[in-house]
Amino acid sequence: MIDTFIFDIGNVLVQFNWRETFSKIFDKETSDIIAKATVENEECWRELDKGVKTYGELIEMFVNNAGGYEKEIRYAIDSIYENLYIYPYASSWLKELKEKGYKIYILSNFGDYTFNYAKKYFDFLKYADGSLISYEVKMLKPSFEIYEALCDKFGIIKENAVFLDDSEMNIVGAKAFGLNGIVFENYRQALNELALLDLKYEI
Repeated sequence: MIDTFIFDIGNVLVQFNWRETFSKIFDKETSDIIAKATVENEECWRELDKGVKTYGELIEMFVNNAGGYEKEIRYAIDSIYENLYIYPYASSWLKELKEKGYKIYILSNFGDYTFNYAKKYFDFLKYADGSLISYEVKMLKPSFEIYEALCDKFGIIKENAVFLDDSEMNIVGAKAFGLNGIVFENYRQALNELALLDLKYEI
C-alpha cells in the first residue's frame, strides 16, 4: 500500500526555462552555441549534476565544448535559473498530500552550484520530509545506487513508495529497484494514474 510519494523537481514541480533565459541574454547564434556546449550536451550536463567537478572545472569543460566563449558561458550558468516557473499546483499538491498523511521526499539530479541558487525559490520544499539531490551523493538517476541511498537515508519501504519523474529512463530504473513509478506528463495525467494504485489515503 502506497504511503510515500517521491518527486523529481525539473518538469514535475518546476519548469526548467533555460531557453527563455538564453534568448534574453544572447542573440540566437550565441544562444545555440552556448546551449550545445552546456545544457544540450547531456554527458557534460550530467557531470554538473553529479557534483564531482568543481565549478571551475565545469566552466572549463563547457568552454572547451564551445571553442571559447568563456565570458558568455559563465554568464549563462550564473543566469540559467533566472526564469524559474514553479507550477501552480506544486506547493498545494505536496501540502495536501502531507496533510492527508503521506510521507513526501524529493529526489532530483541537480548540481551543487545550481541547486543552491535555485532552491530559495522552491517553496514546496517545506512540505517535504527530506530530499536527496544527486550532487550530495555523487550519483545520478537512474542508477540503482541513488534509489537505494534515498531509501536507506529515510527508511523508505520501496514497495510502499511511488516515484514521479518526467524521464521514462528514470522511472524504468526506479521500478527495477523496486519502487512504484509514474512517468510524469502533467498534473492531471499523474492524478489519473495514481488513482489506479493501492493508495493508503484518498487523493
